[in-house]
Amino acid sequence: MKDNPTISVIIPVYNQERYLGQCIRSVLAQTFQDFEVILVNDGSTDRSLEICQKYAQKDLRVTIIDKVNEGLVLARRDGLLKAHGEYITFVDSDDYVELSAFERMVEFSAGNTIDVVVGNYDRIYDSHNLIKQRTGHVVNADWMIGKGEITKMILGFEGLQHNSLAVYVWGRLYRRCCVLRAFRERGNLLFPPEKNVNEDMFFNLAVMPYVDNLWMTNEVVYHYRYGGVTSRYMPILRDGWRYFDARYDYCYEFDCQQCLPAFFRHYLNFFYMEVRMQMHYHVDTEEGIRKYVAKELRERKIVRWAIEHLPMEKRNSPKEEAVLSEDVDGIMTLARQDEKRLWRHYLLKRLLLWYQKMIG
Repeated sequence: MKDNPTISVIIPVYNQERYLGQCIRSVLAQTFQDFEVILVNDGSTDRSLEICQKYAQKDLRVTIIDKVNEGLVLARRDGLLKAHGEYITFVDSDDYVELSAFERMVEFSAGNTIDVVVGNYDRIYDSHNLIKQRTGHVVNADWMIGKGEITKMILGFEGLQHNSLAVYVWGRLYRRCCVLRAFRERGNLLFPPEKNVNEDMFFNLAVMPYVDNLWMTNEVVYHYRYGGVTSRYMPILRDGWRYFDARYDYCYEFDCQQCLPAFFRHYLNFFYMEVRMQMHYHVDTEEGIRKYVAKELRERKIVRWAIEHLPMEKRNSPKEEAVLSEDVDGIMTLARQDEKRLWRHYLLKRLLLWYQKMIG
């Protein structure tokens, strides 16, 4: 194996014996071959380590880190510290990559002048054997983004809040020196020490200030297995408050205070979705959810800013008014109405699909 390959492929592994072989094979079969593979066995209790060892014996580019279970975040960190490549890429062990993924992303790096290459992906619905195209970007062509726009995109502003730049780390190349600099200066944000459901968002939030440019493409390079270990339901905000507070702090650090109204309305969407999901999945009792709502209103930085700075005449909806008035009863009522409406929509959609299937 070369001492300094172009790409270091970091694959955290925890109890994925069903899919791990397909994942590793998709990497080793790449049309671009100048890479190393770092398999981080995070204390698996199934045959995952045995599968890792099988491929390591066959290919000298494969290295295994066998460690006690500490979670996905620290597994990625340990893989990074072992990496030698100019770029790093992460692959989840239940997913797989397109055959030409590395070749295309290296080409997009444009002669080593691009710090991050962001590829597109599709979703694999394993239980139905379906592949569904998922456009992860708001662009229709390949494009380069400069430093000023990166900050706005990573924070989710200026009409780009639906962009997936911050949402995931797989299916892309990161220049390793940028990641290492972020690790030295923002280690606890890059790899949060406590368990958090927004680990990919924290990683990108920490790395992007050290990136001068990135290339986004709608070309599919990654196949994401929906319903796997990284896509099971978990409350979004209840365990993810640090991410929203970090974004708020970044608005001031990068002089984006003018974007705070847009950030507040972006937060509102997540807030009401979280309340609905807690109701739907019975995450807590009614009183427990009410306490969560009251705590968000009391402690979230962007909410306190909005209460203080958004005048009455600029409050655009009942949902916004309920939050800015700190009306817990109103928030619960609006979220419950949304839940009923969305449930009716889901049932109608399922009935329509059933009818279409029946009539052929």
